[in-house]
Amino acid sequence: MKLHIEWTKPVTLKDASRDNLIYKADIEKLPSVPGIYMFGRRWGPGQFEALYVGKANRIKGRVKGHFNNLRLMQHLKNASNGKRIISRGKNRYKARTAASEISEADRARVHTLLLVGGSRSGK
Repeated sequence: MKLHIEWTKPVTLKDASRDNLIYKADIEKLPSVPGIYMFGRRWGPGQFEALYVGKANRIKGRVKGHFNNLRLMQHLKNASNGKRIISRGKNRYKARTAASEISEADRARVHTLLLVGGSRSGK
């Protein structure tokens, strides 16, 4: 099985000192589905650093709870400069059965045998 993670458009974290928190975000943009998510920072053209990666049965609920996690929010705040974001990862994978793995391996062997056999028969 090949696993490829496609990250959704990031949601920007905003200062929440007026709400007696460090950060807040529009969590309505996050789904209440199982999956993975990542807090990170962006700076410069195309530069990114993951600061925290997690998994949850309900991403929206987990992220909402993280805003009350002083240790995590302080970690995000103390990181180097950059815009703080959160993004959700979507799994994009192709499930492959053992039969398809075997048939691909067999095709490769046949192809190799034909090449070797073809070069020998030409001698």
